[in-house]
Amino acid sequence: MKIELRNDDVLQVRAATVHQGYRTREHTLYDWFMLADKIFERYNFPCTLAILAEGVLEAKQNPTYKNWVEHIKKNKHRYTIELHGLHHSHPSELTIEELRQDLSAGKEILENEFQTEITTWYVPFGRRYQSPYGREICLELGLNYDKFLGNIGTEHWLKSYEKHGQSPYEQINFHYWHKEQVENVEKIIKICLQTPAPN
Repeated sequence: MKIELRNDDVLQVRAATVHQGYRTREHTLYDWFMLADKIFERYNFPCTLAILAEGVLEAKQNPTYKNWVEHIKKNKHRYTIELHGLHHSHPSELTIEELRQDLSAGKEILENEFQTEITTWYVPFGRRYQSPYGREICLELGLNYDKFLGNIGTEHWLKSYEKHGQSPYEQINFHYWHKEQVENVEKIIKICLQTPAPN
């Protein structure tokens, strides 16, 4: 079974939601990422990283973020690197010029740092906070505008699989800092590895 697992909020500098705030009392964002990534390393399973370019800038002065960036570079063979934004802000609150600058700068920073082509912008906060200018600016910058623009989460996928023996969703997004989502990711990887690919 082929599935794309997308890890959101990678290289985020500070918690952007109350839920994240609670999680960062247990571990730092970097530590949560490393715990989640061990699963992908163990099963040698590919992962799409939706990265916030602010973390690359933070790495210039913060050793933890420098280590995080270096870890991604070292393991680039396991990742598809894509854009989540320059900062983890609500796109709906940005003017057209602010969004253009955010995406343009974010794309340039990630491409330069990771020596890879950025093809897709995965919208922070998904459908609820999408910008009326998002598609237009992505077209200008040569980016795809999110694949599914919505939250096809791990729990949703597992429920569908348990009910039907398959799931219609080709991509699942999860958050490395969300312990329960990461536990579900491991279940999904095991299902994918045990299920033969269709002929």
